[in-house]
Amino acid sequence: MASLPSCGEKSADNEGYIPKLSELTKEDVLTESAISGDSLWNKVIALLEVPGLTGTQADVITSLGTPSTLATDTTKATAAAAAKVSAVVATATEQQCDASATNGPFLTDLTSTIASGIQQKYNITIATGGFKFDATTGAPTNLGGQTALTTKVYLMSYKLKNDTDFRYAFLSVPQATPAALTLAVKTESAGTTYGYPLTLYAHASTSGVSYGEIAKVAGDLQLGHIILAPAFPGEKICISPDDNNACTDDIGKTSVGTSKPYQNDVTDLLGAYECVRTKLTTFASTGGTSGKFATTTGSEVSIGNYAKISTDMLNSGTYGTTIQGLSIQPLTYTIGLGRGANVVALAQQRAGAINSVLSSTATDEATTAAKTALNSAGIQAPETFSCAISAGGNYTLAHGKNKVYLNYWVAGYSDFIPAASQQALEAIPGFKEIHATIAAIRDDASKDEATKADEIAAYVKSIDSSFLMSLYHGSVANWGKMYRAKYYAGAAEAQASSNPTAAAAAASTAAKTLAAAQGAGLVLNGTLDKVADISNSLIFTGIGAGVTAAIATEKGTTDSTSPLASLGGVNWLSLGINEDGSDNGHVSDVSFMTGKAISKDLTKMTTTVDEASYLDKTPNEIITSWLANECQGKAINSDAVN
Repeated sequence: MASLPSCGEKSADNEGYIPKLSELTKEDVLTESAISGDSLWNKVIALLEVPGLTGTQADVITSLGTPSTLATDTTKATAAAAAKVSAVVATATEQQCDASATNGPFLTDLTSTIASGIQQKYNITIATGGFKFDATTGAPTNLGGQTALTTKVYLMSYKLKNDTDFRYAFLSVPQATPAALTLAVKTESAGTTYGYPLTLYAHASTSGVSYGEIAKVAGDLQLGHIILAPAFPGEKICISPDDNNACTDDIGKTSVGTSKPYQNDVTDLLGAYECVRTKLTTFASTGGTSGKFATTTGSEVSIGNYAKISTDMLNSGTYGTTIQGLSIQPLTYTIGLGRGANVVALAQQRAGAINSVLSSTATDEATTAAKTALNSAGIQAPETFSCAISAGGNYTLAHGKNKVYLNYWVAGYSDFIPAASQQALEAIPGFKEIHATIAAIRDDASKDEATKADEIAAYVKSIDSSFLMSLYHGSVANWGKMYRAKYYAGAAEAQASSNPTAAAAAASTAAKTLAAAQGAGLVLNGTLDKVADISNSLIFTGIGAGVTAAIATEKGTTDSTSPLASLGGVNWLSLGINEDGSDNGHVSDVSFMTGKAISKDLTKMTTTVDEASYLDKTPNEIITSWLANECQGKAINSDAVN
């Protein structure tokens, strides 16, 4: 985990950006008359159910940190989630992988291309296929100190439904056979090799994705994870960008479509995932063959070391028949940086909407129609992500310092933001497009003010991941324990008549295993960043932790009818990174990887886990510990070995 090479460098003080919340002074709050008098702004915040920006400096800061009742009121949040589910079902084909002999997905091996490019640019020989960047020299180096091929990096060409040309992604695949006990996906067969998780990566900038970004962000994680990183619609993919983030090297290609940050990049991320998981999880009757991809030259690439449901579970008479033949996903983690952090969160909410339909036991006409629509779009199995890691995200526009920017975009002027800062905002990935979208609605003379307010509020809610957090919880769950619980539940049902004692033990184990099937969300932020202010991370994580607490309450309520009762919680942790006040407090600076998480009082962390073991560590150390603990889940106090 390191810097954001495609995000654009920022100076130590982020010149041009308005102060952090903690640095706001009375002089920054010039006058409230214009803000309080702007009727369109007042209508928008009323629809978003957030307080305005009036009063003293303290009042304004309190307002910026106050979450919308649409996020905190269970009844309102449930209604909003139901509306989102309907919208997702209606647009399911937007993430449908259009796989065929002519559309792919195809893989092109980039091993020799990467080696040649690095040799030419840095005069360094790379032996491991993929590479990382040395923390001291900043130059590419071999993965894990190895001297032989450890990882292959492929260019994946694929199409989604109705595409006229190809989209592109990197697929990085470890070459070593995974060691047993890599993952917490249990099996009855002793000595069975488990496999590597698939990591879905969302890139930072609007310039595209380079393999250099993945190398800096993932580093040695490439040795133990299959990494899928698409270039979002209309954006480029390349080995390494030039100083202006332009892809000018050997494989420079552009994904079909138009770049619309936080909108079509969400369906693109899930669409790329559908293309890969369909290939990786085509099961034979005996429980799992290698994922076979075609190449552009007509040969095949087999990827067989992915984490999948164990053979014994598939062949189980009590449970296997319920999943046999379906496109069951590999164990999947998500990583998002900068713009990509919010893309991941929004994608997980969309997946949660899909899962709420597919997991429903209702047989009414609407639910049946929704399931049919998803199946027609090629989505037959839930999209569940065990673990999420993100850094430097602008998760919300309706809260935190970004609400000051939203006020400027809606009203067309600002009493808070000087002209230089207004111009600087356009450099934040996605903000130029967001500004243009809101301004176009605001300036449309054909619409009355109420219509404008409705459209702006709807747009903000669609790209603000602090809303619909219950749907996020509907897709972030420990994959191994979730399916293991179903395995035991099936065993309990099968033995209910013949062996009541064994059935009771299996049912107890199933309940305890399911209770421990929590997902995990790690949120990192630079404490000095004004571009992606830490208030974004704190509010996003705080609302998430609140939903997790509400889920626990509903699960403990006898005969609860709340939709929250059927969800799992999430282990949340947000950390501010900064060791000594230097540039390692900026996510976009190369020294971020050497920063450390500092005390809870200083960073105002939000957590539902014991944070002590994560303090005073670098991002690399934090992520390694997170993957080994929260992502695999805690031990289960059960009646059988899990």
